[in-house]
Amino acid sequence: MSSGLLRGWSIGRGYTLTPAFLDDTTLLAGCLWNIRPLRSNQKKFEHLMWEFANNPQKIFASLPRLSYQDNHASFEGEFIEKPLFTIDDSQTLADEVIAPMLRIYRRGSGLP
Repeated sequence: MSSGLLRGWSIGRGYTLTPAFLDDTTLLAGCLWNIRPLRSNQKKFEHLMWEFANNPQKIFASLPRLSYQDNHASFEGEFIEKPLFTIDDSQTLADEVIAPMLRIYRRGSGLP
């Protein structure tokens, strides 16, 4: 893409959509476990999703593994991080994203 096509576009919280931004785009995929809401009025995980929008630096500070707790929730997890544009075919996707995620899932859920 030419920089002329993207100049001036912005998304979200101050991110500017430029070729350099696109080159740095990262796929973050993983699993969470031991999810516990810490307030009595929060019964579902959906009620905790705002944590990811408001505290991403805190939550993802210790990638690839994470352990997070604040006044609202606690959870643990493990993630993989891949440059998005290095995944260019289904075999790469299977080998570098899906297979590692299945290993993470099995480890987190106690499956063999």
